[in-house]
Formats: sequence, structure tokens, C-alpha cells
Amino acid sequence: MDLNEVILIKGSDAPDMLKSAFSQLNEPDLLENKNIVLKPNFACWDARLPREVNEWVVTEPQFVADTIKFLKKFNPSSISVAESAFFGNNIKKIFKDIKLKKIINDPDVKIIALEDHPYEFIKFFDRKIGISKYILNAEVLINMPMLKTHGETTVSLGMKNLKGTLHADSKKSFHRFGLEKSIAELSKILLNYNKPTLTLVDGSVGLEGIGPIQSGKPKEVGCIVLGKNTVTVDAVCSEIMGIGPQNVEHIRLGEEIGAGIADISKINVIGDKIDDVKVNFEIPPPDEEIFAAAMDLLEIPSDQLTGHPGDVCSSCMLNYLGPVWALRDDAGKKYKQKIFLLSGKAELPEKYEGQLVLWGNCQRKNLKDGGKDAIFVKGCPPSILKGYMSLGKAMYSKRSFYWGLIKRLFKGMNKIGKMSHWP
Repeated sequence: MDLNEVILIKGSDAPDMLKSAFSQLNEPDLLENKNIVLKPNFACWDARLPREVNEWVVTEPQFVADTIKFLKKFNPSSISVAESAFFGNNIKKIFKDIKLKKIINDPDVKIIALEDHPYEFIKFFDRKIGISKYILNAEVLINMPMLKTHGETTVSLGMKNLKGTLHADSKKSFHRFGLEKSIAELSKILLNYNKPTLTLVDGSVGLEGIGPIQSGKPKEVGCIVLGKNTVTVDAVCSEIMGIGPQNVEHIRLGEEIGAGIADISKINVIGDKIDDVKVNFEIPPPDEEIFAAAMDLLEIPSDQLTGHPGDVCSSCMLNYLGPVWALRDDAGKKYKQKIFLLSGKAELPEKYEGQLVLWGNCQRKNLKDGGKDAIFVKGCPPSILKGYMSLGKAMYSKRSFYWGLIKRLFKGMNKIGKMSHWP
């Protein structure tokens, strides 16, 4: 199979689709007697939320199990599933909450938290990043993303999923270097290590709208995509989603720097046709609208809380949306004053209304001009607890906040109210 070829299989039965895709691949030597590592996308699973609303934000665990069963026919020397978590999350807890071990049901399969293994530090632009040695040392790495949209990068597919192979500090540095160009550069670097060997996309149910988390909505598709080059696979996937590679910066950049082919006309799609599975995904709103859209989902009116995320990273945004979400349930929807929150690289506007909250270390630059009354919540990202306390005191009367805090202590962080689009 050439690097410009991508296999597309339409269907609803994962074992049948896998059999069809790998028969089209027809390269048993690629897999036989090899050490195989699967890298799914489990990072966005949130143990605080109901299982049914997590299932459309991660690679389907049963699809991972079905893939393992299929790969056993190649007599691999070992098979493992390896993943890391968002900053502040614990991937071992995610594995447990997913019930991954039970779903796989194979004592020979290792489940690996990449944080427990060493990293190799490699030159990256003018600095170095840490890439998991467990990933680099795999004889066969199968990258297993899903089809989903992303508020910062438009889509989260194979290229974005490889960010999960990085050391935690290196993940943060991607946002300082520029997220899209860093994702493209990582694909080029891993290509030099012949990684990943294959990219296998779970296209059963995708996520659209305000991804990559549970604020997005499930989208039925019904396909799998398989190929040797991640950029090329992502180009096909973005076309399936009705977005197109020309509208995704990191896919375009991947082609420009020689990491793969993004021009659909130059890609040979084997199996089913793109038009046979194409479904138009709702894309995330532009950066300046995403804050308001998130507040709408949380049913918080703009006359009480507004702001600008400013290319904020996912972890940073989650760590203020989570507390705002929890505070809504604990202390109510009536604030003592309007809040204007800035995060990421957002600039301080000349005029704004309400109490200024500068969220995260990136906002330190606005502290001087924000005046002595500005609330600066430091951290990269600030912790959820720090966010709950800082935002709670700013948003509510002392009485409302402390009553809410008492409720939260009894409820625990595992209880958060529903979003309107959840089942």
C-alpha cells in the first residue's frame, strides 16, 4: 500500500469492516509477530459525567477491543493500548471508568499509562519536546482517533491524536509555539521514526459542534478509514466530515512541510467512495463566538458572564468551564456582578463591562493594564479547585457562595448538571 492510498469501508459491524479494510491492505508482514501498540483517543473521557455522554467523545472502547481480536490472527509478540490524559486528569482513572480491561477481556493485552514510561527529548523548532519512548520503540504503532471537531483546530483526527504521545510540559509548549504548526511538525518528526505505522479511524459515531469535549454532539457516520500516512488519512476524514483539508490549517501545513498529501485529487481512496459516507459536521463557532456558545449550553446569560478565550488551550478552558458549570448548580444563576473573563492570548479591550478576571498565566501580560481590581487566577492551567474558589467569590454574594460550597462538599465533583443536548 502506498502512502497516498487510503482505505475507506462503509458499514456498521466493526469486525466485518476491519476484516475488509485489512484485506484491502494485504500486508501481513507489516503485522506478523510484531510488538503492536494501539494509541486511541481516550483523553476527553470525564469520569464526573454519565457514561452515555462520554461515549461520543472518545474512540469507541469496543472498537479497540474488536481491533485487538482481529490483530491476534497475526500472532503479535505483544499487544498494548497506550494513552495519556489531559493536564490534571489521570489516565489510569479514565481506563478504570471506561472499564477498558473488562471490555478488552484479554489478560495478554497491556494497558499502558504513557506518563509511567520515559520520554525521548527531540529538537523541535528552537527547543526540545518529549515524545514517549514507549511509542517510539513500538514495532507497529496503530494510531486510533475518531472523527470529531475541535474548537481550536477545527478537527481532531490522527494528527491531533499524536499530541497524546507527548510529555505533559511539551503539550503545553505546543500552544506557545503555535498549535496548528506544532501538530504538523510532530507528524513530520514521527514520520522520520516510521510512526505511526497505520492510522485506523473509528468513524462509527463522530462528534460535531463545540468539540473536543461533551459540549459537542454525537454524529452518526458509519465507516472506518485506514492508511499508512496520517496527514493523508486526515485529509480524507476531513472530506468525509464535509469540512475539507483546505479548511484545516494543520492538515494543509502537513502537506507543505512534506509530512503527507492533503490534496484530495492526489489521494487514491480504495473501497467505498467518500460521497457514499459523507456527512456534513457542524463546525465549532469562531474563536470570538465560542465563549458565548459555551455559556448558552450552560444556560448562563451574557449579561452575567462574558469574555474572550483568545486561542485558549483545551485544558485551560475546561478548568474554568467546569467550575462555572458546577457553581451554576451549587450557588444558582444569579450573580452579584457581571464577570468579564479573558484567557489564552486574548488582548485587554479598551472598554468592557464587569469584574475583570484574567485566567491563567498567559493573561499575566494584562495584569498591569487591568488595574488593581482585576482578579488574576494563575496557573498553566489554573486548577479546577482554584477556579471554583476564585470565580465563586467573584460571581456570588458571600452567603450564596458558601452555601454553594457546602453543597459541593457533600455532592463531590462527580455531580454536575446536564447540558440540554444530552440524552
